[in-house]
Amino acid sequence: HSQLESPKATQSESTHQSQTDELSASLTTKETRWVNILRVAVLSVLLLTATILSTGVYLYTRNEEQAAFSKHFSDSAHQVIQSFHDTVERTIEAIGGLSTTYTSYALDQNMTFPNVTLPDFALRGSHARIQSGSYIVHYMPVVTDETRDGWESYALENRYQINKENERDKYYRNKQDAAIALARGESGRRLQAAARNVTSLDDGTRFRPKIWNNGALNPNNRGDEPPGVGPYLPIWQRSPINDPPQGP
Repeated sequence: HSQLESPKATQSESTHQSQTDELSASLTTKETRWVNILRVAVLSVLLLTATILSTGVYLYTRNEEQAAFSKHFSDSAHQVIQSFHDTVERTIEAIGGLSTTYTSYALDQNMTFPNVTLPDFALRGSHARIQSGSYIVHYMPVVTDETRDGWESYALENRYQINKENERDKYYRNKQDAAIALARGESGRRLQAAARNVTSLDDGTRFRPKIWNNGALNPNNRGDEPPGVGPYLPIWQRSPINDPPQGP
C-alpha cells in the first residue's frame, strides 16, 4: 500500500535542513575569520622576525666593519708614525755620528772651530747620506765677524781639498744614488745659482776667497757678504759636491 507523508513532517524536515545549513554557514564564516586572523598573525610574526633579524645583522655587521676600519686605521697610523720616527732617528744618528767625528778629529789634531777640515769627507758624507736617506750632507761651520778673517785665510789655504774631494765624491755619489734609487742628471745637482759681484780666483779652482751669498733667500743679496752682517754659515764640505766645485 502507499504511505503518504503528512505536511507537518515535510515542514519539520525542511526546518531541520534550514537550521543545518545556517549552522554550517555560521561555522564556515567563523572558520574563515579565524583562518584570516591566524594568517595575519603568522605574517605579522614573520615580518617582525625578519625585521628584528635584519636589524640585528645590520647592527652586527656595521659594528664589525667599524671595528675593522678603526683597527686598520690605527695600524696604518702607527706604521706611518713609526716610519717617521725611524727616519728622524736615523737622520739624528747620522748627524750625531758625523758631528762626533768632527769634534774628535779637531781635538786630536788640536784644531779650533771653525777652522776644521775633516779628511775623507766624500766617504763619510756618503755613509751619512745612506744612513739618513738624505740627498745631500753639508758641513757649514759657524763663522762670526770676529773669526771671519781667520776663516777666510784658512779656507784660501786649504781650497784644494774641495777639488780632491770632488774627484773622490763622484764615485761615492753614484754609489749612494744607486742605493736610494735616485736617478737624475748632473743639472739636477746644481744647488747654488750663479752669483753676481762675487770675487773668484783665476787659478782654475774657481774658489771664492770671500764668504758670499748665493741669493737663495733674497736675490738682491747675491754676492760677497759685506762685513758686520754675521754670523755666517759658509758651505765648506759637502756630499755630493757640485761639478764644478764651489768655494766657501
